[in-house]
Amino acid sequence: MLSLWTQLPISENSLEEHPRARILRAAGCNLGLVEQASEVGIGKLGTPAVPEGLRAEFFTGIMPLGGIMPLGDLIDSFLDIVKIADVDGVVAFTAANVYPDHPHAMEQGPTVAHRRARGRGLATLVKQVLADEVAQRYPDIERVTTYNALDNAPMLAINNKLGLVLKFYETNWLKRI
Repeated sequence: MLSLWTQLPISENSLEEHPRARILRAAGCNLGLVEQASEVGIGKLGTPAVPEGLRAEFFTGIMPLGGIMPLGDLIDSFLDIVKIADVDGVVAFTAANVYPDHPHAMEQGPTVAHRRARGRGLATLVKQVLADEVAQRYPDIERVTTYNALDNAPMLAINNKLGLVLKFYETNWLKRI
């Protein structure tokens, strides 16, 4: 399987009608995953308030997922990580990369809330804690960027609530070879 990624701009037309999409379809490719790329100023995510009974921990290194996410240890290495825990263990985490060639942007990676803790605002909280910590540790950071699959409605709603603004679509095209 051949996998090609391309960025498509936001437009009034559907992604399928973009000239790049037409070329890829003509070449025998099918649209696989569509992610939206969004960003917001680093200080615009709000001030985190960790509720009593929870603790937030920021660290740099490898985040063992330990059953919180069905991907196992597939996603196992990020530069900066925040986890929120209660007495029973980790209830939410998120991770970010600050790339040397893009020193003004933090790319936020996966954000996950444990099933037993969903619906309590912890995914929002962990994103806020991470942005706050990164802003303090990396004073040159100006913005947060993130990518989310269009079929991940809960995370798109959280990002919308936090003020992230859609910038473009990242599309994955597949072709059997």
